[in-house]
Amino acid sequence: NYTGKSPLTIDLNNPQVVEFWPTCLESCTNAEVGARFNTTMSNKNLSGAVKLLKCNDENCFDTTPISISPYLDGALGYRILKIANSGADPDGLLPNTIYKVVLSASTTDVNSPELLWSAAKLGDPTTFSKPYNKQFSWRFKTKTEKCKISRVDVKPENFIAEFINDKELYSAQPYSSPDACSAQGQKLNPWSVSW
Repeated sequence: NYTGKSPLTIDLNNPQVVEFWPTCLESCTNAEVGARFNTTMSNKNLSGAVKLLKCNDENCFDTTPISISPYLDGALGYRILKIANSGADPDGLLPNTIYKVVLSASTTDVNSPELLWSAAKLGDPTTFSKPYNKQFSWRFKTKTEKCKISRVDVKPENFIAEFINDKELYSAQPYSSPDACSAQGQKLNPWSVSW
């Protein structure tokens, strides 16, 4: 007979994509490309599991991989995956071009570098728990030009300092005018527009 102690983790996590953008045929060339998950995601395999492909035909049968550096946005609990046009990338997307985004892979091989993972701990992307073992993809097309800022969302809306040295980090997300792609306006790369 052997006895011992071990921590028990019950993980009922089931990572799902709950929102993704852009999804239209008139995307701004400076529109952010991203996806939102229902839970905190892990940094594990981000560079291999997230792909942005330039389509060389209407059906995206022939594609060219685009070099990207996807990352999880810490300001929103690491649930937002920023894929392209969300950092200091000066190039943006090509005009009048069809793109395909591919997230994760449909495989049961947990060692696959193409699998996205949920985090084992909420708010901690350095841990990993359960694979997102299905492929999620969508296509969109860019229009011929960049969009201009119509409005900016600043978060948090209010901050009340209680002490002299209290600090708060603010984030600002610019949006285009409402259009066929989004009734709220398309999220724009804050680094590629004039403020």
